[in-house]
Amino acid sequence: MTQAGLDLVTTCKQAIERQARFDVRWTDGLLTEPFTRLGWVDRDAGELVVLGDAIEVQTDAGGYVRSHYSCVYNVLTKGVLSADLEPGKLPVRAQKN
Repeated sequence: MTQAGLDLVTTCKQAIERQARFDVRWTDGLLTEPFTRLGWVDRDAGELVVLGDAIEVQTDAGGYVRSHYSCVYNVLTKGVLSADLEPGKLPVRAQKN
């Protein structure tokens, strides 16, 4: 992974963790990526969105639930524009015919 990729992963993971009310556990490993989908929000502005579901978020009762997340990252300024965290797996993409 490039330094730019490491910056994105580190910065976005921290922003996503801040969205949780309690503790989080990342389920990605050394050989897997935490973000399984990506796309440009605004290529000219350098805004990229990354998505994934390799996280478990602690509930009020103390258990953990798998969740999905997104992070909008500006590759030019190396900053997070927004981060979201929701319970459940990442929705399946519709197949194009």
